[in-house]
Amino acid sequence: MSFSRQTVPPKIADLGFSIDVPNGFIAPPIPDETPDFDKPTVVTPLAVFAAQIALALVTVSARPAYADGAVMDWAQYLCSENGITLTALMPGTVGGESGGQKWGGHPAILAEGHQTQDGTLLKMVMAFIEDGKRLVIVHAMCPDELAPSYLALLQQSVHSIALTNPRGPTAPLVPGMSVPTKA
Repeated sequence: MSFSRQTVPPKIADLGFSIDVPNGFIAPPIPDETPDFDKPTVVTPLAVFAAQIALALVTVSARPAYADGAVMDWAQYLCSENGITLTALMPGTVGGESGGQKWGGHPAILAEGHQTQDGTLLKMVMAFIEDGKRLVIVHAMCPDELAPSYLALLQQSVHSIALTNPRGPTAPLVPGMSVPTKA
């Protein structure tokens, strides 16, 4: 399956981005709601891309970064609060191209996990990016039985995100480490 590069203009906090989306995925409209970021688990959707023939999704959401801790802590907290069992969690990078300019990518926590919803086991790949006190979450999922066909494509999509106007990290990726710099 091939990909098309989708550019999403800023919706909040100057968070525009581009991402490779599998061909045939559609972008349903996002409801225009005001998020209550005083609640620590609230995120606001920036984009949703969905397969037309199967339950396979790529979503991008955001919230203000938390005041303390590392991105890994935040990823573990949000996954736990949303019933996602993590099977992999590690520092890495995503992106590598923004506005036609290549750069080394954005530091991120890369994760894999699963969750059961309505009796269906869902496999997930995620990236948690802190940029200029903004937390961006790229999340993709599909049912376990579709994982052999979709999961590698979804992971490629998640890892392809590039922020249009990156500000740079302000929080460490891993507890006890220094704040990373763009590569």
